[in-house]
Amino acid sequence: MYSIVVAVGKNNEIGKNNQLLWRIPEDLKKFKEITTGKTVVMGRHTYESIGKPLPNRKNIVFSKSFFNLTEEKDIYETKTTKLKICNDFYKFVKQYENVEEEIFIIGGEQIYKKSLELEIVSKIYMSYIDFSDTAADAYFPKIDLDKWITLTEENHDGWKFCIYEKING
Repeated sequence: MYSIVVAVGKNNEIGKNNQLLWRIPEDLKKFKEITTGKTVVMGRHTYESIGKPLPNRKNIVFSKSFFNLTEEKDIYETKTTKLKICNDFYKFVKQYENVEEEIFIIGGEQIYKKSLELEIVSKIYMSYIDFSDTAADAYFPKIDLDKWITLTEENHDGWKFCIYEKING
């Protein structure tokens, strides 16, 4: 099962110059709680902005040019953390389509867009940040919330956290 974890500004902005637009410790803590012990999927730019594999997770990074790989390759592994580089998002989706584990797509813009276009996402964990930046250069795709059920809605100071589940049919 594929899920998205994302924090968006007032205009669906998610980043600028390969960096987050805000730093909200409570939101980062929520991200860590949701994804620890799980598989996280990201594009190369997202990985580069983080700077290292996320600890206590299996990290999968998509890139056609990263290390000039022609196939999937595990390039880093410890007891609790693993980094795999993949060059074909569609092949990965097909390979893991019947896995019961919740796999988290954590960015960036193109990976979010592809996963929503392929309609593989079952849940979205979304933080709405009370912030806007007209100079943002990365955005989360618009979604039709009529096709999603709100499972959770938590209001915080300056932000809101929601979990949505896709309506089947």
